[in-house]
Amino acid sequence: MAAAPAPTQPAAQAPTRPAAPQAAPQAAPQAAPQAAAQAAPQAAPQAAATRPSTAQTAPGGRTAARRVTPTPAPAPATVLEIPARAPATGSALAATRAAGGVSDAGVTEAVTPAQFTERMNAIVSSALDVTNARMPDVARDPYESTAEYQARVAQAYAAFQRRESEFYARNTRTYLVAIPVKAAKYDPDREVVEFSVDPIVLPTSRSFAASEGARLSVACYTRPYFWCSPEAGMSYDGTDMWRVPRATARSVDVLNAPLTLMARFVLGRRDDARSPSVSLISMELQAKGSAIGRWDSAAR
Repeated sequence: MAAAPAPTQPAAQAPTRPAAPQAAPQAAPQAAPQAAAQAAPQAAPQAAATRPSTAQTAPGGRTAARRVTPTPAPAPATVLEIPARAPATGSALAATRAAGGVSDAGVTEAVTPAQFTERMNAIVSSALDVTNARMPDVARDPYESTAEYQARVAQAYAAFQRRESEFYARNTRTYLVAIPVKAAKYDPDREVVEFSVDPIVLPTSRSFAASEGARLSVACYTRPYFWCSPEAGMSYDGTDMWRVPRATARSVDVLNAPLTLMARFVLGRRDDARSPSVSLISMELQAKGSAIGRWDSAAR
């Protein structure tokens, strides 16, 4: 009798591992650096091709670099500020500063233009003597100590330095200059009186350099209605400043009545000037002795 076949046993199965995560999410970050790395070598030759070459081919086929000189930046332009009312000559523009800046000196003297020139010449001459004076020597007493002698020298020097300030304190004053008006005109549409006056002679000094010519001996603070220069003196320029109503102009008859420009100046020393200075502080236009217009530097 034949033997029965042995029962078939199932084959052993290998243990199963959990499925690995998909690689698709990781592939995206890696693709970007790879793409950038591939694009960079390609972009560089293209950028290099767009830049102008600074190389030259030397004899023998070698390439020699050419040095490129940088272009210097343009220097900033110097801007010269010119006032709205400017004189015709550059010397007057350079020698005249803005009016005002000082107060009335207290002592007022009424003068004519010729007398005002004399006062300016006198103060300039006296100020020059004070400035050029030499400090006197201080003799030493053979019986005094070095400390005592040095103290006396310091006192003498301080007194010498006060001479200049004391001089200007005595001689600085206000002058009311009566300037005759000529060639008066009246514009009824603008209600403006226009006229001219003769220049006031200013003190000047001759420079040692022949090319420089004469120089003003006073500092002028009269802009913009008086301009100062060594050639023309102090010239008036106030063509459109005097506004007079038509009724007033008719009543005083500005075209025929004698007009006088009363200009008030302070002559002496200013804190912002080393030389004697003349400063315009106010003006008044008078017709028949009555004021028909005023200007004050403090009210500008």
